[in-house]
Amino acid sequence: MHRTSSRGVVGLAAGLVLAAIVAWPVAAATPHQRVTQGAAEALFQARTTANQIQAAHGKSSSGIRNALINGRINPFFSGQTFCSSDWLILLVSFGAGGNHQEAATELARTVTTFTMDGEPVATRLTVVKPFLTVPASDRFWGNTTGHLYAPGSLADGEHELQTTITYDGVVSQFYDITITVGAGAEFCG
Repeated sequence: MHRTSSRGVVGLAAGLVLAAIVAWPVAAATPHQRVTQGAAEALFQARTTANQIQAAHGKSSSGIRNALINGRINPFFSGQTFCSSDWLILLVSFGAGGNHQEAATELARTVTTFTMDGEPVATRLTVVKPFLTVPASDRFWGNTTGHLYAPGSLADGEHELQTTITYDGVVSQFYDITITVGAGAEFCG
């Protein structure tokens, strides 16, 4: 089940560009390549930097792009399937404009928390970095909240993921989705 509620938080709607970050198209029907720990970690660290440039130039063969395509648990879309032999990464990125300090202040007002199968997920947050765009902009910054799952740490089967986004301590968005992890050819192709 997917539920979302939004309270007209002007700062969140105006200051952050979640929709552009979340809905970035992903290459379809590429052969499945194992997602390594290094690739998952690189995606976490480079979600707003190298990943954006690679996506803009249509690159789909790098480790970072492979982690995005095959290992990223997107907390906004239900029905995703994953290979239990891969490193998986649950992440969300936000962006804000202005100079570095203005963007950092705005981004600090947004907090993302996850629960997987009813248990809180421990997350890490990247520092605020330039959010690389095409064409380039020197006034756009971003950060990423995420968690890496080692192969086998999510049991085969269906899992419920809940994502809560707060802005200035008030829930602005809530998502409740399911994902499925498995070891068969339909998951690990």
